[in-house]
Amino acid sequence: MNINRYRKSKWLKKEDVAALSPARRLTVVERFAEEPVGEGDELKPVCYFQGIDKGWPINTTALEVLSEITGSDDTDDYVGAAVEIFVDPNVQYQGRRVGGIKLRAPAKGKLAGKVTKPIAPVADDDVQPVDDANLPPFDGDNADSDVGF
Repeated sequence: MNINRYRKSKWLKKEDVAALSPARRLTVVERFAEEPVGEGDELKPVCYFQGIDKGWPINTTALEVLSEITGSDDTDDYVGAAVEIFVDPNVQYQGRRVGGIKLRAPAKGKLAGKVTKPIAPVADDDVQPVDDANLPPFDGDNADSDVGF
């Protein structure tokens, strides 16, 4: 019997990420929450990803990566950011190489069709009417006459 089945955790672990298919490692930040983590239930930022059930108590290094990807220091702006989550075998803890979860921006084109930045809703009072009086008259017969093909 494999003892790993008894090591269940509510948090995302490197073994969980390693088990994901390469396509599933390309994901989008779904939400951030501040939740009690570890001994003493200290409140820490927890990142949730689209298509991954467990949250990841995110470290400062990963927060810096998200800041670089989004150009913002506000975690609200990280929601919708396209990321690649992966296991780096060189992560160290207490001087020992133990491996760990890391984030990076996905290679260009790998997340085609996925949201890379949340779209802010437009309030009705922000919509400006178009002034039809300043538009040239429409000539249906010659609508494309200035196009060179």
